[in-house]
Amino acid sequence: MKIAFYLILLVFLPLLFLGFPVKAGSDSLPAGESPQLVVLFMLDGFRPDYLAMYDLPVIESLVKMGVYYAEATGVFPSTTTTNQTSLVTGAYPARTGIPNNSKYDRKADRIVTGLRDVKVPVISEILKSAGHKTVVLAHFMLENKGEEVYLERGVAQFKTAIAQYRPQLLVYYEGDTDSYGHKYGPYSEEMEQKLIEIDTELGEMLSYLEQLGLREQTTVIIASDHGMTLNTQPAAVPHLKELLAGSGFKIALNNAEITAETDLVVIQSGSSFLYFREGRIDQRSYQSLLEELSGIPGLDLLTAREIEALNADPKGLGDLVLVPRPGFSILGGGGGGIHGRPEEAQITLIMAGAGIKEGLVKSEAEIIDITPTILELLGIEIPASVQGRVLKGALKEKPIEWDSYF
Repeated sequence: MKIAFYLILLVFLPLLFLGFPVKAGSDSLPAGESPQLVVLFMLDGFRPDYLAMYDLPVIESLVKMGVYYAEATGVFPSTTTTNQTSLVTGAYPARTGIPNNSKYDRKADRIVTGLRDVKVPVISEILKSAGHKTVVLAHFMLENKGEEVYLERGVAQFKTAIAQYRPQLLVYYEGDTDSYGHKYGPYSEEMEQKLIEIDTELGEMLSYLEQLGLREQTTVIIASDHGMTLNTQPAAVPHLKELLAGSGFKIALNNAEITAETDLVVIQSGSSFLYFREGRIDQRSYQSLLEELSGIPGLDLLTAREIEALNADPKGLGDLVLVPRPGFSILGGGGGGIHGRPEEAQITLIMAGAGIKEGLVKSEAEIIDITPTILELLGIEIPASVQGRVLKGALKEKPIEWDSYF
């Protein structure tokens, strides 16, 4: 009887644990579902509701055949360099070292732009260390960072990248979606025509994958880094320099204005980022500054504690940050498009193709979740520097591998 009992346990006990990981790495997709290629199209400044506003059949087809995240968000602030860095690292700005499009360098006493000194590995470096190839088309945060080759964007370059280099990951950055939004605004005829043109180009690139017999083995991801708002909202504080001068504070809005007497350096990009110059702000003047700024209608004032709660670095982003409330902008404007505020934090996120479920709408996701999800799709170990999560709800479920239970 004992022998029969143990035989029954041997056969049926493993069935009790179905759905639990058997060993490290066993949750990755099986070979038949794992993509040979992941293509990430990053459309800078692409508002999620562009899909409702304009006729974009290629992107719409990806929504229908894949998974759409209806409440995906970027990191704070909703600026390009900040979010593009968090995208390619899977980490928040406090960890990446890239707080904004520009920052005040306290040691150099200058405002610096073109921030590229990322403190953690980017996805192309992670793939290279795992023996995989990344081809980059125009994504500035990946240039000279482990990629096989760096090309300009375009259909012809896309075809060259696929045919000649056969990467496991191709990252394609489209910047016109942002520049046209800034210049003409999100509701303009020019914006509509540019989006239709880009959608057509996306169709040509996906058709090329079809011609090569790669489409069924390819995961396609469409993402954006922030939204875009029409710049016609009333100004909350159009004359910050004059306002603070009345309280005895001297501020500089650019490098040319920085002198020995400057108390605050201010960067204005959707929100206002205030940096204290060395030795210029004591506890008394700090309290006076808080009183002056906290009373401005239409603005929220963030101190170090609130900035840290947003996973940003107060020393890198600013000692104080002025954030417009919905319906307000810092300076006000007469047209075009703006971003940089929480109002533009919602991003587009669509995934379709190999390894992705079909015809689903999901709720929340963050821009930092894209890199770990790509790594999961490609079967690559996710490093400790990554703070995002794998979007498992979008991935096809792994079938039972019976051999591992017996």
